[in-house]
Amino acid sequence: MDEPLFRCGHGGVEVALFSVTLDDVLAVEHFADAVLRDDFFFRKGHWLSLLADRRVRLLAVRSRPEEEPAWSELMGVVVVYDDSTLHNLFLSKQWRGLGIGTMIVRSLSLSKIRVKTNMTAGDPTGFYRSLGFTRQVAVEGKKGQIVVLTPGSNSDVQNPSGETPDAS
Repeated sequence: MDEPLFRCGHGGVEVALFSVTLDDVLAVEHFADAVLRDDFFFRKGHWLSLLADRRVRLLAVRSRPEEEPAWSELMGVVVVYDDSTLHNLFLSKQWRGLGIGTMIVRSLSLSKIRVKTNMTAGDPTGFYRSLGFTRQVAVEGKKGQIVVLTPGSNSDVQNPSGETPDAS
């Protein structure tokens, strides 16, 4: 396994981001099937196609007890397009609400975050807003609403129909 791109300690556990390799794809597929099945359906070969796409950085979130030498548990997956657009940040339920997602978002240089709002785990928009991202565009698609967020504040935020979205 390569060196982590980012790592931090959290409550006796070390957390790190690694670039996904071909050797990791099976673990990522298993994670997606086990953890994300209520919100997403991934077609066969989805993760391999992301790995092959040069515009995509596919990252594995792994943990280990601070004194252990080996990185073990796959606790999440991050998908970043064009080096600065976060498409997905998936964490296992037991790792949510502990500040790990915040550390991951802050470790990436993001210009945009694309958020699917109709998740069974809840709408993640508030989480990204708490980190300083603001709603820019809301698009209603066949798979639910997608919101695009950017860093900073903007009071003239509009959706494609020209209406100003609510501040909630």
